[in-house]
Amino acid sequence: MRDTTGKLALANNGTLHLDEVSDLPKAFQAKLIAVIQDGAFRRISRRCWDMIGPVMCVSWKT
Repeated sequence: MRDTTGKLALANNGTLHLDEVSDLPKAFQAKLIAVIQDGAFRRISRRCWDMIGPVMCVSWKT
């Protein structure tokens, strides 16, 4: 299994653009909100949690 850097890790201390989040399944939306609030996520291939710095996430529908 390759160890690749995901979008959340790349956005560390930066900006992550999330578009059409409302179209995602509600269960995934809840997990995404938890990651943004807690500032931590766990990669599938690891046991430890990765911490991320403040990430700006803004999107809205008009």
